[in-house]
Amino acid sequence: MKNRTKVLWTEKAEFPIGWGIKKHSHDYYHLFYIVEGNGSFIIHEQVFDAKPDLCYIIPPGVPHELEKVKDNTLISYEIKFLIHDEDIVKHLNLETPQFVGDEFFRSIIPSIVANGRSKDSYYIRNTDAFLCSLLVHIANKNDVEEAPNSELIDTAGFHKITIKAIDFIEQQYMKRIYLDDVADHVGYNRNYLCSLFKKDTDITIIDYLNYVRIRKACEYIVYSDIDMNRICYRVGFTNPNHFNRTFKKFVGLPPTVFSKLHPFDINDDNDSVDSTLNKQLLTIPEALKTLNQTNE
Repeated sequence: MKNRTKVLWTEKAEFPIGWGIKKHSHDYYHLFYIVEGNGSFIIHEQVFDAKPDLCYIIPPGVPHELEKVKDNTLISYEIKFLIHDEDIVKHLNLETPQFVGDEFFRSIIPSIVANGRSKDSYYIRNTDAFLCSLLVHIANKNDVEEAPNSELIDTAGFHKITIKAIDFIEQQYMKRIYLDDVADHVGYNRNYLCSLFKKDTDITIIDYLNYVRIRKACEYIVYSDIDMNRICYRVGFTNPNHFNRTFKKFVGLPPTVFSKLHPFDINDDNDSVDSTLNKQLLTIPEALKTLNQTNE
């Protein structure tokens, strides 16, 4: 399988007073992460301060230069690389090439630089994984607000309000949440929200909340050693009897019976609940049906 990125060259570079980089461009990406000192980058005719914990990614074909260092030695990690994954390119908005570093930058960039020129396939794969993680991290930092989505169902074709409500439920299901909480989060009247949600999904908001809670309960039963009462409270139920009734409604059998039918088996590749729960769920009706299939 082709790597998603390719590191071409790495270095921990030092620029003493009077040194710089002449204006140039190239056919690959160029990353600078400033470790010490101060200076000035000119990227596409725009001036940027070069100072510790700032990261710059210059896209292919963009003219850039480092003005001659004036005050003290500038130290920077440099990574020159290609991106073969169109999804990374799409999400990596480099209209503004400057990013503020954080603990993730400080831990992962030195590793990429240290191993990026290795010819050993093990280190090549690891460096590719590290670089991909860094680029995804940068893409996420660049988003003012992460787009809501669902980890359980395909929301294609749903109204953005419905998607926002689904995302809220999936993030907050373990708490005591009510219709008004969901309505306040999406910023719309609860009656309008309920109508829109039912139109998109063909079920009510409360039914979806209960589906998410039971779906999560199934995961806890399969993957953890938490007792049933704790699972009940952890997924948002306040009453074990209500949890048991709701579980049986969605799965078709009580949680205690489900746990005996589906002990986790690392060697089971065919008929495990894991393969059932984690298959791609195309619609909410299919998602609900999938839970019931776990008792077969």
